[in-house]
This record gives sequence, structure tokens and C-alpha cells, in this order.
Amino acid sequence: ITQEQYIGNVKKKIKDCIKLQEEIGIDVLVHGEFERNDMVEYFGEHFNGYLFTQNGWVQSYGTRCVKPPVIVGDVSRANPITV
Repeated sequence: ITQEQYIGNVKKKIKDCIKLQEEIGIDVLVHGEFERNDMVEYFGEHFNGYLFTQNGWVQSYGTRCVKPPVIVGDVSRANPITV
């Protein structure tokens, strides 16, 4: 799919997720993190000195696989990761 189609799909999934939570009465909503890749990769992408391979998957647990970061330099962050 194109990048534009991907973004449209992500936005639709977020809307569906919020709508469902509102319908069942959840008072603290989350957007579902549909745009986020693996948690480790998501945070690692915000650091300098880290790289992720395209094909370096390892089994984390069960059927869950991740791409562990490869440290290639001094690890630092230029900007805050969360608010």
C-alpha cells in the first residue's frame, strides 16, 4: 500500500479504538498505538547511537519477535521522548 493509504488506515483504526472505548464507558481513553512499531524500536529510534536491522529478528517470547537495537556509537537523545 502507499504511505497515504497506510496513514489513512492508521487514522481509521485510531477512530475505531476511541469510539469503542467511549461506547463501553471507559473514562481514560488511549488511542491504541496503531502507528507504533515494537516498543523497544519505538524508543530506540529516538536515541542517537542506535540502529535497527531490517532482518535481525529474534524471538522475545512465545510467538513475539523483535528487532533488538545495535549500539553503533555513544547513546544519547537530542529531544524528550515522552511528555
